[in-house]
Amino acid sequence: DHVIAISQSTKEDVIYYYNVPEERITVLYQPVQDLFYTPLDKDLAQGLRTEALPTIPSNYLLSVGSVNSRKNLLRTLEALSTIPAGQRIPLIVVGNGKEYLKVCREFCSKHLRPADTIWLTHIKDNRTLQALYAGATAMLYPSMYEGFGLPVAEALLQGCPVLTSTVSSLPEAAGPGGLTVDPSDVEAMAAGISR
Repeated sequence: DHVIAISQSTKEDVIYYYNVPEERITVLYQPVQDLFYTPLDKDLAQGLRTEALPTIPSNYLLSVGSVNSRKNLLRTLEALSTIPAGQRIPLIVVGNGKEYLKVCREFCSKHLRPADTIWLTHIKDNRTLQALYAGATAMLYPSMYEGFGLPVAEALLQGCPVLTSTVSSLPEAAGPGGLTVDPSDVEAMAAGISR
């Protein structure tokens, strides 16, 4: 009878792919989990990070999400590799994957220093994730397609700057608080990371 879409972008996809009349679709943005709506105090966030992940650096970039080609991590790593080594901030990757994860790690072993990437495949606690967002210099999420893009909203709610894509629903998820770049443009992504 009626379709609920989690973004305007999803609504447009439903119209295009399923030929559903626009008046039968309502956009209701997907909410994040309740805990993300209350930003963590910086000291509490630091304590949580230190307790859960004692070896992470104090200055880092963050990537959150499953490690698959749609999330575009390889291009993010390519962009990071173009930044001079002395100016790079380590990238913490929170997420897991299979073949694409192997491809990304191979790229890192050839083009980045070991200290440039930290892989966290075991984060299951959203409070720790919230603390990671709160302490990150920026969160990088240049995905090629999303229905909404929850990590973008989660990061912004913690006061974390976000670099995301100009495509799909990501400009909606980021709103005016995010920096958007063409997800296929490594140079633009590197400039965004540097900024």
